[in-house]
Amino acid sequence: MKDAECQLKLLSLRVSTVSKRCDEIAAAIDEMLLYSYQYNVKIVGMPMSSERETSKETANLCLELFSAMEVDDINLQEIDTAHRVPGRQPTNKPNAII
Repeated sequence: MKDAECQLKLLSLRVSTVSKRCDEIAAAIDEMLLYSYQYNVKIVGMPMSSERETSKETANLCLELFSAMEVDDINLQEIDTAHRVPGRQPTNKPNAII
């Protein structure tokens, strides 16, 4: 009986340690996600250049938009990736650019 209680306490301590570490990892993942979204820009209403628009074509559309807005200090190398994201509800509007 005493041996079982001792093992139960050891298991409880181990579960507590693993649970604490899991919480730390979850918090770190949340921080990384927040950081990764920090620099995203969502552009809506931009017409598609073609039916099967590539990431490069989408990025060039973004550069054209920025240029029209007189934001000239952005170049293609500063855009990590640009892609279309469909809305949650089907619509006839062009997909947003992220």
